[in-house]
Amino acid sequence: MHCWHLPYDENSLKELGSMKAEMELEIPELSGLKEERATRYFDRRLTGEKEEAIRAFGQYMEVQRYSERTRASYLDAITTFLSFLRSREIEEITNEDVLDFNYRYIIKNKFSASYQNQIISAIKLFFKAFSRKICILKI
Repeated sequence: MHCWHLPYDENSLKELGSMKAEMELEIPELSGLKEERATRYFDRRLTGEKEEAIRAFGQYMEVQRYSERTRASYLDAITTFLSFLRSREIEEITNEDVLDFNYRYIIKNKFSASYQNQIISAIKLFFKAFSRKICILKI
């Protein structure tokens, strides 16, 4: 098939870029791969305040008797959302931020409608649990 199989990580993309320049290869998809990788796989480490909010959210869901699978899914979803909005404090998050996240992360990466609904449901519950006045538009 005359093809390469490489791990989809930063190191492989960097090496491909070096090989492209060094060997004068044609790899037209390389810039698109780098952009997609940066959008889809971003740093999900959180600050202390956000970590604490996620821990409290997990406890809230446990007390409300959400299933273990739902809790795990929602905690992962809210971690992704808050990591995506790394520069924003929880209190600063607006409806526009949710719409921006929906477009730039979910739509651009062509995630499924069910994944989209799961993340939006997690966001709604998270802000409801913390009595935030955020009106999530139906997406």
